[in-house]
Amino acid sequence: MMTGDLNLTNILLVTVASLLVLFPPILFYIRLKRIADTNEIIFRLNRHLEIRQILDSVKELLSQRYRHLRVELLYLDRHKGVLKWLGDNGWVHFHITQDSLFLQSSLRNRVMKTSKGALKGSLDREIADTLSLEEFVLIPFSMSVLSYYSKGFGRLSYICDGGRESCLHNKGKNIYERYLQCRQCEAFSALGLVVLQSRSRPLGLREIKEIQRIITMPAVAQCLYNASLYEWTRYLSTKDELTGLYNYRGLIENLNMEIARARRFNHSLSLLFIDIDDFKAVNREKGHLYGNIFLKRLAQRLSAHTRASDYACRFGGDEFVLLLPDTGKVTALTIAFRIRSDLDNHVNQEGCSLSIGIATYPEDGSSTEELIDAAERAMRRAKEEGKNRIIL
Repeated sequence: MMTGDLNLTNILLVTVASLLVLFPPILFYIRLKRIADTNEIIFRLNRHLEIRQILDSVKELLSQRYRHLRVELLYLDRHKGVLKWLGDNGWVHFHITQDSLFLQSSLRNRVMKTSKGALKGSLDREIADTLSLEEFVLIPFSMSVLSYYSKGFGRLSYICDGGRESCLHNKGKNIYERYLQCRQCEAFSALGLVVLQSRSRPLGLREIKEIQRIITMPAVAQCLYNASLYEWTRYLSTKDELTGLYNYRGLIENLNMEIARARRFNHSLSLLFIDIDDFKAVNREKGHLYGNIFLKRLAQRLSAHTRASDYACRFGGDEFVLLLPDTGKVTALTIAFRIRSDLDNHVNQEGCSLSIGIATYPEDGSSTEELIDAAERAMRRAKEEGKNRIIL
């Protein structure tokens, strides 16, 4: 009996000793594999500059590593106010709404597990239908892991919490109001979401944490941040320097995007083509500098009539275009009358008036060129028929 006990003790001691000997190499192998994985990710991401290419690489990497999971990526385009899904045929845009769980997860940097049946917001249901989601997990990715050194303060987190001196105070503001306030800040941290849906077995906590570790690595965050800066410069190239509205390039990009969206969801959209009658007289009598001031004020008043989903654009010279997604001809006409009524006092005192042409998708055209041409022709008719009027 004593001999058996000794043998069992010896076996246990040998087993423990073996584990102690093997544990350091195993731990070393795990760490080495993590370093190799990190280098692979950095190598893949550093080959690209555009956010689309980087997200495509992240999706490919996660899909290869977790074959039992369906991986989708949503990018928070803070400049355009949309969530963008990287589908097989390119970007699909979803206009941000206040009640969106997807937006809440991204802004609060919080992992959320939910299902299609639990979604209440219109945006969330639209995303779930488009991506064919049932039960899924949202994992946010952001720049909050980045940091920098500030003289007199030391190490600071590179994340915007609305507390900078240049920002308004957040007291009493909800998370959506903070987003609207802070989204143009250079330190705005939220970048988007990884959406995970299991193909077979339930998604485990360990897998969620591992994926979260990968997408929040400083190297990944730095690549995403660099890409977001590149996106910002591209965004600036679509803005008119004088008025701050979208320029012609911005109009074309957004109109292409909205036509694709309207076609996909069988919605309408309308264009208002606005021309200032007799504007040349203002420049001739009061100078071009005063004319620029006049255009800037008019642009500000025009922006006041736009919803978050609308696009106010300066087409060129004294011509403006208002792009109205999800808007039929009747509603567009109502908006046009409201704009002309509100701007009458502003333009009339300078001896000017507004001629407005309206075109609607798909009745007046199904392409960018057809819609712009139809709206411009309607505006020309308004001028030919005596100016200061609206033509459908």
